[in-house]
Amino acid sequence: MRHLPTMNADLGWAWAALLATATGLYPWLARYLRKPALALGLSLGALSAASGQGIQTLVVNDSPFELAYESLVETIEGDGYVVASVQQFGEMLDRTTKLAPGGAPSVYLHARVVLFCSARLAHAMSHEDPTQIALCPLAVALYVRRNTPTQVVFAWRSPPPSTPARQQAEDLLNGVVRRAALLARTR
Repeated sequence: MRHLPTMNADLGWAWAALLATATGLYPWLARYLRKPALALGLSLGALSAASGQGIQTLVVNDSPFELAYESLVETIEGDGYVVASVQQFGEMLDRTTKLAPGGAPSVYLHARVVLFCSARLAHAMSHEDPTQIALCPLAVALYVRRNTPTQVVFAWRSPPPSTPARQQAEDLLNGVVRRAALLARTR
């Protein structure tokens, strides 16, 4: 079972500053990161991570679901990838409540799955092993549970990093989710 590291306030600030300035991905973010109040918002409580059976999660506290979703799509598209589809998972569960055990309502207030693809990565993975087609497209789920309405959870399957292309896929997913979570938190 792997766990992503959680950020403390100092590491969060350093990571965000590095992201905003050194990589140049979000130059507008550098202006906001100079504000001390915002730096305090990037604390240990803002971002946390856990995992279970190959599924990674990252929690963003006190961010509206729609803002987190928009941040994820913006991060994916900003990196030059194409969102292949968005699955309205929560709506599907709401429509099919009668099929749930005891007719119980969905555990989610909101839930979506965003599928996206990197053509370069897909080629690399398929050349390593044609069966790796099953790993494409990459998927990130976002949800808010009914019992924790102030937490947006990002969840994604982390392919075992047994090959160079799988490691690239894992790095891509981890990077996209972390940047999207940071973006959602700083807006």
